[in-house]
Amino acid sequence: MVTIGQISILYPEKPGMEALANTLANKLKRYKIPRSVVKRTGISSLADVKEPWLIVLCVPETPGDQKIEQILREYTERGLYRHILTLLVSGQPEDSFPEILLHETLPDGTVVDHEPLAANISAETDKAARKKLNVEKLRLLAPILGVSFDDLMNRRRRQRMRLFTILGAVVLAAGIGFLILMIQRIRVFSEQTDRLNAQYERIDTARQQAQGYADDMNRSYAAAIGAGAREVLDSGDCELAMLLCLQFLPEMADMQELTSVLQDALTIRGGAGYVPLTAAEMPEDLQPAELPEDLPSEYGLAWCHVRSSEGFLLYQLGEEKACVYDPQTQQTVGSCISYTYPSDAASICFAGKQDPDSGLYGAERILCDGILFEYRDQQTPVPQDLEEQVTLAESYLNGRTLTEEERAFYGIT
Repeated sequence: MVTIGQISILYPEKPGMEALANTLANKLKRYKIPRSVVKRTGISSLADVKEPWLIVLCVPETPGDQKIEQILREYTERGLYRHILTLLVSGQPEDSFPEILLHETLPDGTVVDHEPLAANISAETDKAARKKLNVEKLRLLAPILGVSFDDLMNRRRRQRMRLFTILGAVVLAAGIGFLILMIQRIRVFSEQTDRLNAQYERIDTARQQAQGYADDMNRSYAAAIGAGAREVLDSGDCELAMLLCLQFLPEMADMQELTSVLQDALTIRGGAGYVPLTAAEMPEDLQPAELPEDLPSEYGLAWCHVRSSEGFLLYQLGEEKACVYDPQTQQTVGSCISYTYPSDAASICFAGKQDPDSGLYGAERILCDGILFEYRDQQTPVPQDLEEQVTLAESYLNGRTLTEEERAFYGIT
């Protein structure tokens, strides 16, 4: 319990309650009673209060505190029920107010329900609660001094209004002085500003011209890369053609040289027949075609073949061997024995579904030097939107980027 003359502050045994009680006591001690209240009541300080008053700090633990219950009972038995004030710190009134304050038993045994006069500082943070205490202390002082809450609150507002008036006058005087100084300097500033604006305009014009030159150079450079990508695509390497296009797209979406090459490369890449991919569904069967007549004569048999989107020729030698042939170099890139699927890291192998009876792997997917060739019955459509085209190209490339040699050859820094 904390006391100030005839005023006692009760609090439960809970961390932080004693500190709050001392804070409230200090604020009550330091409060300067308004002159109008002193004239009316004769109370110039809390030491002049003659009757006992009790302030109870209410939290959910307060109703269960036996010591507080005993003191409250003594007050009510002395007929001092009206001299008990409450300060709601946390929780709801029905949970935090002691039962004896909510229901008063009169000498004749009649029970009267009450809603105790309560100041409320409940808040989410201690800082916010202590800020509310600056106002709520007036709600506790008003009945002790025998005046209304508005009498004390209006005095506080008048004090703040006087302070704002004084501060406003000071700010106004300073503003007038500053305005006079600015009027004296405005002509100089205006002349300096005009000179600076003229200089800024010259600099901005030069910057715009330089940016225009840079944009023209970038467009010319991108157009040259687009022409190079077209030549690469015509040679059969759609992977490198897509990489060159992606180097500038979609930042230069209006470059027809780049967008048309990318669209054609995607069309070739998603064509029907054997195409190089990184992942796709396996077909149920394979429909081969006849080998061309210009296949090297040493093969000596009529084999079946299809072309990949990169220009490679895939053919099957009877039922024993799958081969990949490059017509550009007229060389066989690699081959694979169909009855022996290598389990180690091999450059060429069948990658189709495994037959559960024979244990052999189907030829609808063939892995050759890191390129996975897969048969498709239908062509993959090319999206109309450029962003979707870029996404599809990146999925086909599967992390492939331009090598240092390729970047140097095309002058890409």
